Amino acid sequence: MFDAWLPATLPVINAGGDVAGYLVDERQGRKVRGFVRNRSGDITIFDAPNASNTFVTAINARGDVTGYFGDTTQADKSRGFVLDVSGDFTVFDPPNASSTVPISINDRGEMAGSFDDASDGGKRRGFLFRRDGKASE
Repeated sequence: MFDAWLPATLPVINAGGDVAGYLVDERQGRKVRGFVRNRSGDITIFDAPNASNTFVTAINARGDVTGYFGDTTQADKSRGFVLDVSGDFTVFDPPNASSTVPISINDRGEMAGSFDDASDGGKRRGFLFRRDGKASE
């Protein structure tokens, strides 16, 4: 199954044994894609919507994953996402973000990370994105 894929990152693992990360898919022109290997051993390879590349950075105890992707509809802008355990994608950016990089997700599904603030000369700031759709610095 993995004969056309190259590992691209050390994966992240949650307390239940679910593993997530990203890999390089040789069959798709070296596209970076996300993956989850659940505790039962099932592997899911995925791309964020409209993604040129998808990078997974964290997984919580429920199996929700977060990361970022290059959005082909927005000049490959880095945008944040969460893929919940039921398969639903949520794409998000803090206000005025020119680039968004989530680095962690807690068991409530809140993501934290950094973004470049286009309204302040690209200054890097931190954010917390809540499941209710609100982002705060």
